[in-house]
Amino acid sequence: MKKSNKIKKPIGIIAGNGMLPILLIKKFKKEKIPFFVAGIEGDFKDAESLKLSSDTCKYYNLSQLTSVIKFFKKNGVREIVSIGGTSRPDFKKVKINFFNLKVLWKLFRSEKKGDDGLFVILKNEFFKKGLEMKSLHYFMPELLAEKKCYTKLKPTMKEKKFFEIGKKAAKKLGDADIGQAVITQNENIFLREDRGGTEAMLKKAGAIIRGFYPSRELADKAKESFVLFKMKKDDQLEEIDIPTIGINTIKQCHSANIKGVVIEAGSSYMIEKEKIIKEADKLNIFVVGI
Repeated sequence: MKKSNKIKKPIGIIAGNGMLPILLIKKFKKEKIPFFVAGIEGDFKDAESLKLSSDTCKYYNLSQLTSVIKFFKKNGVREIVSIGGTSRPDFKKVKINFFNLKVLWKLFRSEKKGDDGLFVILKNEFFKKGLEMKSLHYFMPELLAEKKCYTKLKPTMKEKKFFEIGKKAAKKLGDADIGQAVITQNENIFLREDRGGTEAMLKKAGAIIRGFYPSRELADKAKESFVLFKMKKDDQLEEIDIPTIGINTIKQCHSANIKGVVIEAGSSYMIEKEKIIKEADKLNIFVVGI
């Protein structure tokens, strides 16, 4: 991985919603790394709070990929990173042009469909134009989870025995392109993430678990251990959709009476690690990288 403080040429950032684009931009500003932002209309809304000039940040929609490329090339960008969530586009408003038709045709003919297939094609098209797509951890390796227990609360030996069950179930779910996360109840799979996402799964889990165990203490007394697992799929592209947890993940687990969070070391992001650890310790939840 490149040490970001040695970066001289400007980096292009395709920015969606969420904390990740904000953290990267703040880091680049702090370390005086030149950058330009192509903000996704309706998703990236932080240009003003980050004090980005109109020359540094411009907004584009799905039909303006050619304009994004021209914007980056004009400003000497050679490496780009695409980060942050995006809303599902309204295809009725997408303008059809040659570049978009070419991308859609290649996706239609590709064996790899969905978001991954589209991203591979876009990555290749950007590369042909002299723009190399990088992963976020290429610039922010500190986001990656390590193989360790981060918290004061440690999983029991019995709970550790069930880690492989949760890990395999989450990876199997990812390989099916359904989700990245599962919740275990001891050695059983309690709930699987669907296309609604992790937050929706945690809300659903909380409603069910609290019906049986109104508090974590009652669940612990009954020797029922509920644990959230988030894993990458085996052929996960490192540039997109990396399994991620943040402070809200910990708060949602607490609300659902979930005792711990297990993520994949070297392949998962922890947004603002220190805040995650502090909140997990406060709420008596273990966080483990395996």
